Amino acid sequence: AMLAQLTGRARRAADPLDGPLALLTAAVAALSVLTFLDGAGGVGGEVPGGVRDACLELRLPDWKLRRRSWPPHPRCRCGAARQARAG
Repeated sequence: AMLAQLTGRARRAADPLDGPLALLTAAVAALSVLTFLDGAGGVGGEVPGGVRDACLELRLPDWKLRRRSWPPHPRCRCGAARQARAG
């Protein structure tokens, strides 16, 4: 659903690779969570793999992981944009 929103594409019929892709995505997410819980994420509970304020994309056809940064939205009330400006 998020991919459809980001690309502006309408819903499509199920693809035979949807299942394996979902499984691989869940495995990458579980690996990130377990790394964080094991304390390998760095000082102060830093998110492992540099995915803070970003997402990981599985790219086809080679299935490589790509990191995409997402800057904080300036009108979001969470305060992330103020923190980013403050340094």
